[in-house]
Amino acid sequence: MPTKVSLLGAVCALALAGTAQAKGWYIGLEAGASSIADTGADFRSTSAGLTTFVYDPVARFDDGWAVIATMGYALHGWRIEGELAWRSNDKDQFTTPALPSTGSLDALTAMYNMTYEFPLADGLGVSVGGGAGLDYAMLDIAGLDDSDLNIAYQGIAGINYAIGANTELTLAYRYLNVMDPEFEERSNPGIVIRFDDFAKHTLTLGLRYTYAP
Repeated sequence: MPTKVSLLGAVCALALAGTAQAKGWYIGLEAGASSIADTGADFRSTSAGLTTFVYDPVARFDDGWAVIATMGYALHGWRIEGELAWRSNDKDQFTTPALPSTGSLDALTAMYNMTYEFPLADGLGVSVGGGAGLDYAMLDIAGLDDSDLNIAYQGIAGINYAIGANTELTLAYRYLNVMDPEFEERSNPGIVIRFDDFAKHTLTLGLRYTYAP
């Protein structure tokens, strides 16, 4: 009987811990590192609509940085939010064959996210979820300066720690996939680069403030 009472007490404590999470509208700001996995590309040069050469290189990007802002509503462990993020990475190189490629890839994403937080201890929780939205990428490399808007989706995992009644410190990882980016220089001869999906990894540290009732 004491064992059953103890188990019941533990379950109740866990439930109370979940309901003790701050509820209401919140805002968050994060900053950290951003990297892009090596990705295949279809590199073409054209003249008057005719293809003059085709390469199939691998594109490599340097590690960069990211800033992410969120605004949403929290209730019973769930968070529904909008997210705006800016990521910037310098261009490293194209391989097989090697091509001149100094420049940068900058991107603005607008995402709709849903996450759920699992309480671990007093003030400490782990959250998982995902989101979908749009990615507006701007590629500037030798001979090409163009932008492209594409569908994107992401997975999110994070650790949240309460440092005040309404304030949390957050550590978050995002895996962002950008579908079928393509960039074109419309001069003559022009350059067209069709990438495979961009796979972006982002690790951020941030603060979140909840306007709890």
